[in-house]
Amino acid sequence: MKVFYYGADQPFSQIIAEDINRRNMAYLYALSQSPTVDKLVCVHRTTRSMVFTQLFRKNTNSEKVFDLFYAPILPERGLLKFFRSINSWILKMIYWKHFKVQNEREKVINWCYWPKGYRDWKYLQTKGKLLFDSDHNILNDPNTPKDDQKDRERLLVEIGSRANFVLSASRTMLKWFSQFPNVRGFLAMNGVITDKVNNSKIASTTPNKEIVYCGTLSKWIKKEWLFRLISEHPEWTFHIVGRDYLCNLSEELMEFENVVLYGYLPRKKADSVIGKADVAIALYEKEAHIDVSSMKIFDYLKMGKKVVTNNFHPHLLQDYESLIYCADSYDKFQEYINDDAYLAPKDEVIASFLKNKTWEQIVNDILSRIED
Repeated sequence: MKVFYYGADQPFSQIIAEDINRRNMAYLYALSQSPTVDKLVCVHRTTRSMVFTQLFRKNTNSEKVFDLFYAPILPERGLLKFFRSINSWILKMIYWKHFKVQNEREKVINWCYWPKGYRDWKYLQTKGKLLFDSDHNILNDPNTPKDDQKDRERLLVEIGSRANFVLSASRTMLKWFSQFPNVRGFLAMNGVITDKVNNSKIASTTPNKEIVYCGTLSKWIKKEWLFRLISEHPEWTFHIVGRDYLCNLSEELMEFENVVLYGYLPRKKADSVIGKADVAIALYEKEAHIDVSSMKIFDYLKMGKKVVTNNFHPHLLQDYESLIYCADSYDKFQEYINDDAYLAPKDEVIASFLKNKTWEQIVNDILSRIED
């Protein structure tokens, strides 16, 4: 099987497996490890000069993986937009070895992450089946500006009319795509790089509780509960790992003396912060479209932590097999954190849960279902 991967954050050659913390890069890495995939082409939009530079540069990846950089060779803005199809043809000629299909029986998958990945595929129009992946419900994403929401919906309708497969960790997203008769939808949860449980607690410098939140700071966060918890417990230390996304939460959190802000951290460094904590928390606004599979919760469990979250969607306990504490009220949320009678799951229980939750296992399962 050949896979063209559209929508990666960076070239495959720059991936450090231990630092992967986003779904698209985790899928890309897992595809490179899959025995089902014979050839993996990682496609990136770049500059015209980079395209020509690559022609004379030796592939630093394995023979299985190739980073393909593309850009318009001829100007195509404004009145010159008719050059787009010519540019696509030129690029296919430049990279003919990677675009060609070996034989009629060779299976080719165009794996597109988010609308950006789809737009890149649409530009090059590589042959094969089209797979679209959205980790959450991006139709009603509160982080999408209102002026852009209609364009987003139009694009998703276009994707639904052309895609063969849709992956999502959101059940509401899959339900929306079910209106398109030719689309096969798969619920694809997030996962972990390794199923090895690391519960080695790093010695705390304080007798009071150490709380960690790891993830993007966005409009999705249940800010009311987080700020109330911080205010009511000045004796606790709150470690916040993650950068702002279309908000200024970090500036507001800087006002609290018991908050330590780390910003973005690579996975290894983030794990070291999680390792200091007594309790790991996740907080999302409870809205129908935020029925997400949180990568941070998998990481918390991998680190052997007690995980406490608000009950932000009805399948939460089912998705994590009741290994986390889900609170319907703030008081219960605080109780789960404060009361040491609520214990972290045992190592062997976590290991059993994570066994089939590695990205490699998830990708192999997806590919086997696609081949059916």
